Amino acid sequence: MAAELENPTPSVLTESKTAPKSVHSQHSKTKNTGSAHVIHKNTKHIKLEEDFFGYFVDGFGKVHNIKRFTWINHNCIRAQVITYGARIISLRLPSRKHYIDDVVLGFDNMDGYLCNGDLHLGAIIGRVAGKIENGTCVINNKQHWLSVNDGSDHCDGGFKGLDKVVWVPNVQDSKVMLSYVSKDLDEGYPGDLFIRITFELSTKNEFTIDMEAFTTRHTIINLSNLLYFNLGGHGSGPEELCKHIVSINANCYLPLMDNGLPSGEILNVIYTKNDFQVPKLLKNEMGIEPDDGYDEHMCVNRGIDQGLCFVARALHPPSGRILEMYSNQCGVHFSTAKHFGYGVVNIPLSVTASKDQNELNRDDDVFQLIDKLHSHIADTLSMDSKCNYEELKDLIHKLHKMKSKEERSSTFSHPSAGHSTLNSVYSEKEDITLTPVQAKYLEGMMNATQRDTPTNYKELEEVIRSILDTVTIKDELEIHSKRHESVEIIKNEAEFKNDELEKQMEKSKSQADSILKKKGIIRMNNKMQCCCKDERIHGKNNAIYKRHGAMCFQSENYPNAIYHKNFPNCELRPGETYRHTIVYKFWIQSGDPNKWLRRNITLPRN
Repeated sequence: MAAELENPTPSVLTESKTAPKSVHSQHSKTKNTGSAHVIHKNTKHIKLEEDFFGYFVDGFGKVHNIKRFTWINHNCIRAQVITYGARIISLRLPSRKHYIDDVVLGFDNMDGYLCNGDLHLGAIIGRVAGKIENGTCVINNKQHWLSVNDGSDHCDGGFKGLDKVVWVPNVQDSKVMLSYVSKDLDEGYPGDLFIRITFELSTKNEFTIDMEAFTTRHTIINLSNLLYFNLGGHGSGPEELCKHIVSINANCYLPLMDNGLPSGEILNVIYTKNDFQVPKLLKNEMGIEPDDGYDEHMCVNRGIDQGLCFVARALHPPSGRILEMYSNQCGVHFSTAKHFGYGVVNIPLSVTASKDQNELNRDDDVFQLIDKLHSHIADTLSMDSKCNYEELKDLIHKLHKMKSKEERSSTFSHPSAGHSTLNSVYSEKEDITLTPVQAKYLEGMMNATQRDTPTNYKELEEVIRSILDTVTIKDELEIHSKRHESVEIIKNEAEFKNDELEKQMEKSKSQADSILKKKGIIRMNNKMQCCCKDERIHGKNNAIYKRHGAMCFQSENYPNAIYHKNFPNCELRPGETYRHTIVYKFWIQSGDPNKWLRRNITLPRN
C-alpha cells in the first residue's frame, strides 16, 4: 500500500480495492523513520495515511523530513497535504464517467516546489497575502518596515513567507493540524505569531481548511491559501478552462493601479467583465490577448455577523465536476493564472469587422489581420525570448504588399521565385534562418488562415507558405543547448576558461554561488544543479502549465487594507484570535452537458 501511495498516477479506485486486509484499527502505526508509512485512520468511509515526501534543507543547514498526508473517502476523493508550506499538492476527483483526475496544480517532488517557489502553488500565504505598499505600515501609531521583495513593495509575506517553512504536524482522528511560530520581527512583522492550520476531508465530500492565529504584540494578518485548479485535469490547459461555468457571489470589486495595488475604491461589477453574479461560460468572457483573463480582487456579499457564506462555484460540463467554495472572509481573489507567462487562451478567432471592407485601406486591413493572427498564436512567443517575432510579422506584411502590387502570377508558388522575393526584401542578408520555434510560429499563422475563407486569408497563406519553403531552419539541438546553457558547457568554461571563478569559489562560497547563478547554476541540497531558463512551468506528470490554464478562488481580506480605512480591519491584538475558514465542496453533475450549457450560461457580451 505504501508503494502505491508514493506514486500519484494510480487511480483511487485501485488503491482502495488493494488495501491490506490486515489493517483495520483506527490508529495502527509503523516505526517512524524517514520513509515511514503510518495509517492514522482506516474506516469504511474515510482513510488517513502518512508517508515521506522529500527532504528540505533550511538556511541553517538543518535537514527536514517533509511528510505527506493522504485522505481517501468512500466516494473515491483523495486529497494530499505536505508539511512544507502547509500546502495542498493533490486533489483527485471522479468524473461523471468515473474517470479520476488530479485537478490541482502542483509538482511531483520537492525540487519542483523549491524551483518554483514564487508560484506558491497550494500553499498557505502570509503573514499577509498580497502587497503592502512600499514595504511599510503603521501599527498602533508605530511605523514598521517590512522586507521588500516585489519592486518597492512587500508581497505575500516577504522573502521567507509561510509557504517556505516546515510546519509541525499533529494528527487527531481524521484531522491534520500543522503548527508554526513566526518569530517577532520575522520579515519585519511585530510580535510572535502562533499559527495552526487544520485540514480535514469529510464523508460529505468537503475539504476544510481552518486557520487560527494569535499574537504577542499588536500586528497585522491576512492568511490565505492559493489553490490553482482545473476541473478538466491539472494539465488540460486553457482549452478545458474555457469550458468552465463560473459564478462568484460578489457585487463589487477593487480596481487596481499600475503597480498592482488597490486604489481604495470599491466599484460595482455591473456592466463590467467582473460580473459573475449569474453563471457565465469563461470562453465567452476571455479574449485571445495574453493580458486577457482575470486577476481581480472581488468583494464577497456577506452579512456583518455572518459566518461561512457561499463565495464561488465552478462547473466543468464535459466531466461533470463541480467545485463550490465557502469562506468567512470578505474578499476573494479570482485569477486565471495570467502571470504564468506561457500560453494563451485558444479561442476560435473571429475576423468579422463592423465596418465595410471597402471603406478600409487594403494594406491597413491586412496589417490588422496579421496582428490578430499574431496575437492568436502568442502561446509560442514565450518559448524563445531571443526570436524576433516582430521581424517575422513585418516580413509577412512586406511580402503581402509586394504580392498585391504584382499581377496575379505564380511568383509565390515556386520555391526559387519565392527565394528571390525574400532576397529583394532583405537584400542585406545572405540567408534568412529561422529557429524551430519561429517556424512553428509561421505554421501556426498558416493554420489559422485555413480556418476561414476570406480572400485576404488565402493570400496570407500563400505568403507564409513561400517563406517556409525558402528559409533555412536551424538545428533543434543547437537552439536547445543555447537556450538552456547546459551544465556540461558551464563546467568546461569553469575548468578551462574561467580561473577567476575557481579562485572566488575557494575564497567565498556565497560569492561563487552568485556568479554561478548568473550562468544558470544554483545550489540545492548542497549540490550544484542547472537552473534552466525555460519559461514554461513543468508540473505533475510532465504537464506544462500555461497562462490561463487554471484558476483560483483565493479567500482573503482586501489587499493592502492597512492603508485604506474603508477596507475591513486587518489588525490583530494580543488576546484576540484570528480565524479564517475555507470549505471546498465537490459534486458530480449527471445528465447531458449540452443542457447544462443552455441552462447555466448567459449570452456573450457584445
